Amino acid sequence: MFWRLLRFAMTRALASEEKEFFLETGNDQRNIFICIKYSGKAMPGETLKVLNHYAQDVNINSQSLKIEKGVLQAIRVLKTYSASVHFFTKDHLNIISVAIPVSG
Repeated sequence: MFWRLLRFAMTRALASEEKEFFLETGNDQRNIFICIKYSGKAMPGETLKVLNHYAQDVNINSQSLKIEKGVLQAIRVLKTYSASVHFFTKDHLNIISVAIPVSG
C-alpha cells in the first residue's frame, strides 16, 4: 500500500512545471522514517487539516476529502502498524512524512 503514497506524489510532481521528487529515509532506535517531497500544486489548507486529522483517526468521515482513495487506503494500512503520517508544505515542496515504529 505504501506505493500508493509514492504514486500520488509522483503523479503530482509530473503534472507540475518543476517536476521535483525526493525520497529520504532514515531510522533511529524506535522508528523508520520516510519523507516524500514533491513539487506540484499545494493542497488547500482545509484539505491538509482534514487529511492530517484522518491520519490520526481513520474513523472520521473522509467523504469531504477530494483526494485519491488510494492515499486514504495507504493511511489506513499504515495505521494498523502504528505508523504516523503527516502532510504539509515547506519551501515550495509538498511533503508526506511517515514514521513507522520498529516494533509494535
